Amino acid sequence: MANLQKANDLDPRNIEVAFWLGDTYSYMRRYHDHEQLLKKCAARDVIAGPWNQMLLAGIKLAQGDPAAAQSLLEQTPPDFSPSEEIWQTRFLAALYLRDYYAAIRVIAATPAKWADQALGGQPSESRADGEVARCPALVKWHLGLPDRLPSPGPLTPARQCIFQFVNSKAGS
Repeated sequence: MANLQKANDLDPRNIEVAFWLGDTYSYMRRYHDHEQLLKKCAARDVIAGPWNQMLLAGIKLAQGDPAAAQSLLEQTPPDFSPSEEIWQTRFLAALYLRDYYAAIRVIAATPAKWADQALGGQPSESRADGEVARCPALVKWHLGLPDRLPSPGPLTPARQCIFQFVNSKAGS
């Protein structure tokens, strides 16, 4: 930790050092320090824009504040997809807020190349699909849906099965 802090002080524009220092802060649950580091990095234009919002959203999730995480994620462009981390953060924020419709939309929108890491497997057999499918009785109650879960748009055949399962359970 001390070596990373010293390296960051010596070379404050080194994105790699800043990233690993921030990761270390998070692993140690020093979220405030990680947030302060991200603010400094944004001011120096080292880690800025959507990357900064994504990392801050991850901190908010770790702190148990999914509403703040969701607010930060709304500031990132929908097509921002540099790694699996954004998709995992989007999914977990929606799940923790019990917004199952949004969680399903994230599953449907996650690019196949990121699905294994972000969702714990390929839809429709991923851990993420399982998390949402375990909650079908709550879908109707939380979303105030009449009988069925609306489709968020075109889906692949593999992803359609989660809608069929949730829709079959939501009306019961």
